[in-house]
Amino acid sequence: MNLKYIFLQGALVVALAASAAPLAAFAQMDGASPMNGRQNTAVRPVESQLEMRTRKVDRAKAHGKRMIRREEAAIERLKHLIDRIERRIAKERAAGRDVSSLEPLMVTAKEKRDAAIAAVREATAKYELLGTTDNPRQVAQEANAATRKVKQALIELHAALRQIVSALKALR
Repeated sequence: MNLKYIFLQGALVVALAASAAPLAAFAQMDGASPMNGRQNTAVRPVESQLEMRTRKVDRAKAHGKRMIRREEAAIERLKHLIDRIERRIAKERAAGRDVSSLEPLMVTAKEKRDAAIAAVREATAKYELLGTTDNPRQVAQEANAATRKVKQALIELHAALRQIVSALKALR
């Protein structure tokens, strides 16, 4: 045999072995694929049902806390708007304008504000109850329904305040 041919054949075997070594290392790593680095689900240890449920409940509670925080911030902004409107009504009254038509609208707006605050308290209680019950899916649905009530109450409050502002502008 030709010595040159044997040398090239040996070099080819060494080159193939060297290129296969990294692939073999990836195959031994907890199911990670050399192409995308993702873990193979067939090799990954299976989480217990309790751990998965706990993680889902924790995510739902965190989502609820974010929603409640946003809704409370919206209520605070609308409270500030109510205070500004009351100050404007007082100025108009001091200027001698008839503001008697605005007073029932303000009472309605304050009732809607109180309803929104009560709805937020209800939603907060539902989200806090989420981790302590045997049926978290049902409680999560109730909490989501309570959150929708809060949203509707905020929309109604905003509409009432827009109506008051329009009536104030008409007085000028």
